[in-house]
Amino acid sequence: MLTQNGLVEEAVQLDVAKLLIDDITELRTKTGLSMEERQSLHKALKLMNRALSHGTGNEGKNTLRHRYIDDVVAKYDLSVK
Repeated sequence: MLTQNGLVEEAVQLDVAKLLIDDITELRTKTGLSMEERQSLHKALKLMNRALSHGTGNEGKNTLRHRYIDDVVAKYDLSVK
């Protein structure tokens, strides 16, 4: 299951979060972010984190969690906490 509970609302949250993250980071090609962009990106990451299933831990690096949350947090030195 891709979302926490398999709800349509969670799938929509994932899509919105992906669009926001891609827009703010220019498809993760942007090298630096303003403070406002960092705050917006943080909100989008939290939205995605709430909607995503936590999985079993053995899905590897091709999951949305890894591509959008882990990679973006590392690239832009953010924290989702």
